[in-house]
Amino acid sequence: MHTQDEGWDVGPGFFESVWRYRWLAALGLLLGVAAGYALAQQQQTLYLAESRIMLADPRNVGVFRDLGGSATEAGRHVRNQAEQINSEPVRARARTSEPGLDWSAALIAASPSVDTDTIVLQVRHPDAEQAAAIANALVEAYDATVAADVQAAAQRAVSQLAPTEQEYERQLLELERRLSADPDSMFLENQYRQVSDQLAEVRRRARAAEIDAALFGGGIRSWERAVPPDGPVQPRPARAAAMGGAAGLVLAGLIAWWWNARRDDVPAAMAEIFDVPQLAEIPDFERTGRVRLPRPWRRSDLAATFARALPEPYHFLATSVALALRDHDTAVVVVTSMLPGEGKSMTALSLAAAAARNGKRTLLLDGDLHRSELAGVVPGLGEGPGLLDLARGDAFIERAARPWPIAEHLYTMRLGARGAVEPSFLRSEPFRRWVRLLGTRFDLVVIDAPPVLPVLDAIDLAEPADGFLLVVTPATQRDLLERGAQRLRHTATPVVGYVLNRSGAQLPTYAYAYERRTEPQPRAADTRAEVVEMRRGGDQWEHLRPRAGDAPSEPPAARKHRG
Repeated sequence: MHTQDEGWDVGPGFFESVWRYRWLAALGLLLGVAAGYALAQQQQTLYLAESRIMLADPRNVGVFRDLGGSATEAGRHVRNQAEQINSEPVRARARTSEPGLDWSAALIAASPSVDTDTIVLQVRHPDAEQAAAIANALVEAYDATVAADVQAAAQRAVSQLAPTEQEYERQLLELERRLSADPDSMFLENQYRQVSDQLAEVRRRARAAEIDAALFGGGIRSWERAVPPDGPVQPRPARAAAMGGAAGLVLAGLIAWWWNARRDDVPAAMAEIFDVPQLAEIPDFERTGRVRLPRPWRRSDLAATFARALPEPYHFLATSVALALRDHDTAVVVVTSMLPGEGKSMTALSLAAAAARNGKRTLLLDGDLHRSELAGVVPGLGEGPGLLDLARGDAFIERAARPWPIAEHLYTMRLGARGAVEPSFLRSEPFRRWVRLLGTRFDLVVIDAPPVLPVLDAIDLAEPADGFLLVVTPATQRDLLERGAQRLRHTATPVVGYVLNRSGAQLPTYAYAYERRTEPQPRAADTRAEVVEMRRGGDQWEHLRPRAGDAPSEPPAARKHRG
């Protein structure tokens, strides 16, 4: 099986799609604006108060670093302090200092700025005055908390220096006693001088720690107090409506892009790519509800539907196909589509049934070797001999071409037993000769072929045929049509037209069904008489040549056109 990758790299552009479906873009814009405005009205009114704090880390400067404390990276220190200012101990101190504020309604956030060693404290509150008061109370509580921690650290540093200071004092007393006994000793004098310098240094460091703790305090270099905001930060209907409109426009544009890629203007694309006429437009009967065609097909439902009525568009299609093939000696048409699921098998079956009810002797040939839809619908089509058996001379034609009572003069045939027919048989001369001969014995031969893009069987089936009939839907993408046209260029068989299937057309009530004629069904003996008997041996091809007075019939419109 020959396959071909599919992708989204080919198709209409985004802005082209938005312009094409600008009504959808306008609708998305309006809905987005309305949704954004409505959402803004549902939000609680909040005021935003901000306070900016510039920090100075006392542990990285002055005596604290000299006392053996670990130096802290500036960025890390700012991040740590941003977490501390919004911590529960700081909040508890602030609540104690300002008990009259409504802290439960406050939304507090502290954001560090590493580049400037700054913390931005934001407080959202339903009351503007309270928002600013809570922000300032938090900064004050933070400053007091950090200052207490710094004082405690300074006290610890002084406590750590006290034993050293006492030891140096004891040594000085001992040296003074020894110098009293030996005043001329240079050694004792030098030692006394060194201990005195060391004691002075220890005392200086202890004093510096107390001074630095008092100077640095809580480590706040500068503080911008929060002021009550002039207006609320939430809701903002204009901004919410603008954001909703932008989101709605983008979403509508994406939908338009997807829709345009999936639902291109198929009639215009077919006229541009294939330059063939539209032979019929088949409505989506499932959506209209006027005529219910079975989907998925069930044999009993299909027989009951066709026995009751056959939709009029299929009769119009049968007449259009007859006119398109009026200049051909035979009438063999291959019905195919670009991809599976576009309704080619239903179209082929309905075309054959409509032609048979119009009085034409019609043969429906199941040419799908991979996934036959007709085998599950037509009684007995999956059994018995087929075209392969005729080509081998192993069967009679009256056994291969079986009548189907849903329509008079309608016969069905398969290629052969499942798995027995090789794709090479479709490219053989016996297959082509038999298809041409069947075209002389029937007024119309309809071949249900596989889709064009997944496999090459449709190209092989069309070699002995008179034309292609393409089945497309409004969802058929343009790039698929272009790829299908490239494949069909490999065969000399022309495309006679296309069927727009499952369209959104609305037809009048009287045109939805063409009531079944009340003519009696043919008896088995009459059926056998209409089919050319084929026996083994002899000149098989001569038995299938047209007989005198047995030329295929034409619709009155065709005869009038020729005359």
